[in-house]
Amino acid sequence: MQNLGHIFKFSKIQFVFLFIFFFFLTSCGLFKNKSVNIEKPELPSEFPSYNNSQVKRIKTLCHPWWEEFEDPKLNNLISQVLKNNNDLQILSLKIEQLKLLAKIKKAELFPNLNLQAQGDFTWFKEPKSPNPQIKADNLQEKYSITLLTSYEIDIWQKISNARKSAIYKLISAKWNKKALEITLSSQTAINYYKIAYLRKKIKLVEKEIALQEKILAILKLRYSSGLIDIIPVKEMENAIALKKAYLLSLKNELYTTQTKMALLTGKYEIEELNPKLPEFLPALPKYLPSDLLKNRPDIIAVEYEIKSANCEYLSALAQRFPTISLTGMGGLQNPEIKELFSSSSLFWNLSVGIFYPIFNYGKLKNLSEEKKLEVKQLAKKYAQTVLNAFWEVETALSREKELIKILNQKKKELKIKRELLAIQKQRFAMGLSDAIKVLNTQIAVLQTKESLLDVIYNLIQNRIFLYKALGGGITQCQKDTSKL
Repeated sequence: MQNLGHIFKFSKIQFVFLFIFFFFLTSCGLFKNKSVNIEKPELPSEFPSYNNSQVKRIKTLCHPWWEEFEDPKLNNLISQVLKNNNDLQILSLKIEQLKLLAKIKKAELFPNLNLQAQGDFTWFKEPKSPNPQIKADNLQEKYSITLLTSYEIDIWQKISNARKSAIYKLISAKWNKKALEITLSSQTAINYYKIAYLRKKIKLVEKEIALQEKILAILKLRYSSGLIDIIPVKEMENAIALKKAYLLSLKNELYTTQTKMALLTGKYEIEELNPKLPEFLPALPKYLPSDLLKNRPDIIAVEYEIKSANCEYLSALAQRFPTISLTGMGGLQNPEIKELFSSSSLFWNLSVGIFYPIFNYGKLKNLSEEKKLEVKQLAKKYAQTVLNAFWEVETALSREKELIKILNQKKKELKIKRELLAIQKQRFAMGLSDAIKVLNTQIAVLQTKESLLDVIYNLIQNRIFLYKALGGGITQCQKDTSKL
């Protein structure tokens, strides 16, 4: 009978484990393929404003784009910014923080082991005894040293998906850092060339003011001689006042730009820079496929955000399924401390626990649905990021074409005004032209130089924006694979 009882007990244990195994199989069927499907947006293979399918295709723009301008001072300045910028250093610290969080999530995959030492003392009120000579012991002692271990069986990949989510967040942060590097380098280059542009512009405006003051002196002389009335004098004085106000705004803008440069490099003092505008724009590749946008760090960062959110959704979904955990305990226990380390004090215990949420007012269901909606939101963000990237490049390419046309037109205009100035000077030398006409023509030449300078700076600014839009890399184009 004892043998049959032993067999019957073993059969009940088998039944429990068979039930758990059957539930595991059926639940796996429900849990399988629960990831949110993401449809990636389709873009044209080429940019409408820049296509040439006969030329060999390129896949990446991996070298630092600013080196295309062949300016050692700019290269050194951007190197300082990427090394010292505070926003970049904050993001680097965040990446280190995310590395630690990923390691914490990894540790949750493994059993934990804890040591516990304990002494229990219990006092009792002294009991009455029929024999007054016998005194009952009113103190009970118990000493123990125990090793405790627990392990959650990650059947539904709740823990592993949480770890994957942490790793994807880490990789996304690394790509966000690369995106910030490209943004900072483009801001540095724009401000660098803006300083050169403003200094040139200030010199041109100062020359205009000097010529206007010469005209004003002539007009005042003619007014004092009674040859003209006061109106031309006042008009010229007003024109000079407006031009001087414009000059002050240019100088203030120059100071502001230098301040921005100091902020980018993480310094308090304003460094004295002497940049020069490039004489030529760097040549673009003869073919620019839209696949280049896949290398944009901000697009890759959003991809990993989606992966992270998807893993969080799967982890939240797994909370709706049973949690199976193993708990082990072993050590030494004895009421006498001197006998604690004897072989008779040794004990051990192993238990299996199942926790299954039955009713929680829809909390776990709504939590998983909330994570699912987050994935869908990020999918829309990804589609919009790709679309914005495409039109940023397309707009920059189209604008460069228009600016080059305007540049050529301004060059022709400047050539004509220079020829007109030469004629005016010749006529003035012959006594056939007025000095004011010569001075006004000189001012017109300077104003054309100003507008030509504006177009040149806009071209440089647009090209930098194009490089940024293309995501022309910092050091490499390969995707990161973070091993923890």
